[in-house]
This record gives sequence, C-alpha cells and structure tokens, in this order.
Amino acid sequence: PWKHAPGDPDAVSFAKSVVLQGGDTVQFRGGVRYRGSIKTSASGVADSPITFKGSGWGTGRAIIEGADAIVSAVPCPSSASCGGATNWQNLLLVTFNVPTKTAYIHFFDGLGLMYESLAPTLPDSFLYDDIDNYATIPLSQGPAANAGTITNSQLATAAQGSPYARVLIWVQGNQIEERQISSVSGSTVQFDSTDIKSYDDRDGKAAIIGSVKAVDTPGEFARIASNKAIVYPRPGGGAISIGSGRGGFDIAGKSYVTVT
Repeated sequence: PWKHAPGDPDAVSFAKSVVLQGGDTVQFRGGVRYRGSIKTSASGVADSPITFKGSGWGTGRAIIEGADAIVSAVPCPSSASCGGATNWQNLLLVTFNVPTKTAYIHFFDGLGLMYESLAPTLPDSFLYDDIDNYATIPLSQGPAANAGTITNSQLATAAQGSPYARVLIWVQGNQIEERQISSVSGSTVQFDSTDIKSYDDRDGKAAIIGSVKAVDTPGEFARIASNKAIVYPRPGGGAISIGSGRGGFDIAGKSYVTVT
C-alpha cells in the first residue's frame, strides 16, 4: 500500500514514478478518506482500461475527499468572540486553515454541504439565487444601484458588522452578481458597482450573503475573520470540514479510463 496514488502530485518515491498502463488497477481502501487529486498520465485500451476502484478492499466504498479537517470547533464563548452574533449560544466558533487552492470558503458536515447565511432568509438555502425571496429594490433606485448604492434597512442591518458579507444583486440578463461591500451607513449599503446594470423597467432584487446576524438556521455559517467562522451545527451532522479546492479525478484528455 502507498500513501498516495500514481498521478497524485503529492506522490513520492515509487508511487510517483509509476506510469499506469492498460489493465492496471489502482485500488483504494474502502472507508478511508483519500485527500488527494489524481491526474491520469496515460490511456488504457478498449478491452483493457486503466481502472481506479473504490470497493473490494476494506469496508464499504473509498472516499475521494475534497475537504480538509478544520483546526477546531468550540461552542461560542460569548457574542463578542463570535462576531457579535445575538444567538451565539447556538453556534460554534470554527477555526480553520485558509485553503490555498480556492478563494471560496465552504464547510461540510456528515450531512453534506453547509450554507453561507443569507438575508432575507430563503426557504431553501441551496437556491441562493431565488430572487422571489430577495429584498425588493424600487425601480427608482436603479441608477443608484448601478453606481454601487442600495438603500434598504433590512439589507443594511444584515451587512452591518459582517466583515465578509457581500451583496447579491439581480441585473440585466437575469444574472445574480456578487459584489464586495465597501461601506454600510444607516440604511445605505455601498458596494463595487463594476459592470452592474440593473433593469430599467422593473423593480430590482438584492440580498446579503455572509451576514453574521443571519446565521439563524442549522447548517448555516458566516465568516468573521480570515481563519474563523461561526457555524450553526446540524443535529447529527458530526464533524465539520472545509473545502480545499482539490479536484478528484482529472482524466486529462486520456481514453479508456474507468473510475468505479
């Protein structure tokens, strides 16, 4: 057994030197989380593919894991230490190593993907671009929105005190643009307006993603520092991990490669 599979850039020694050929099988151990990426370096042949197999050794199926363990997760000791969250007693303070292969921060538990908080709260967090449940921005505010300003007390309250919150704004082409917030004052939110073109014949729609105040449902989170976040744990969710940005298998233009 090797720690890294052939084709993994982190492989060393013999595993690094192996060049797979048609008929070769790379067997992953069932039940083990393999934290790595595999890029195939050769093709198999029609009646003898190169096979990556995840069952038949160990227990259950192998797991090609795109996430890493977090550093720690502890109950929030206070509102102040958890970004000012008002429901801090329900939350975990999570410390993590910032991924180097992706700019996105996403957490997972045993139940799957966790969701960055949204304000207004949506009926289904998976459908983060559900504009029917966004805040309405009157048509008269269209020019201001194009210049990077929205006036809405609900959105401003959600953005206030959330250093990693962003604006989600509905624009022409039926697209949702995500923009960094530059300032919040009173009921006004200012943001990067690059290429923002609101509709000029209907009301607009906007939301705040990553709001500390909006972490109010199990499975949600918000980042409060470069390497810290607050997470509302889900019952039965178990350990939390963070997406690494790693891919699993990159077939890389090769042929007759089987992954089971």
